[in-house]
Amino acid sequence: MKERLKAIRKSLSPKVSQEKFGIMFGVSRNAIKTYELGTVIPSDTFIQLLCSKLNINEEWLRTGTGEMYIKNNDSLFEEFAQRYNLSPAEQEAARYCLQLTSEQRQEVLNHIVGLADAIKSAQVIAPDFTHHSESKSEDVENDDIENDEEFQQRMDILKQEYRAEKREKTSEESTFSRKTKGKRA
Repeated sequence: MKERLKAIRKSLSPKVSQEKFGIMFGVSRNAIKTYELGTVIPSDTFIQLLCSKLNINEEWLRTGTGEMYIKNNDSLFEEFAQRYNLSPAEQEAARYCLQLTSEQRQEVLNHIVGLADAIKSAQVIAPDFTHHSESKSEDVENDDIENDEEFQQRMDILKQEYRAEKREKTSEESTFSRKTKGKRA
């Protein structure tokens, strides 16, 4: 165990002295020294605190069997964030999404798909809508007015279709809710 205790202390980043390591766990530098020399076996309380605080596999510490660190959700997420070089904002977004229920994540995806479809439709309807030449004269040609009116009509149709889908979905959810409540009663 003495070598594994020393390995744990030396694996910390930044590396810590025996004194600082002892302070972390409420024991003296001398206690850490005797643990690492093998002259004293640490108490169960010390071992459990060490394992809990540093995410150490207790079986590994006691016997050398298995991996040094326990793979829990936080350590897996940290590995993931490092592997994909996620910024702090990206990490928070990922954590937020992971905390949602499966149904909530599906709802977010549905909204994203709806938004993407709306953008795609707008681009098909008026691909040059945002690309007006500054050198155009102040006189607006009839073609431009017709295109703008046609664009507005198509946008109105899209909005109506979206609202109809939303009403239908709300109605389905309401029906499902009533059926679920009826089964509970």
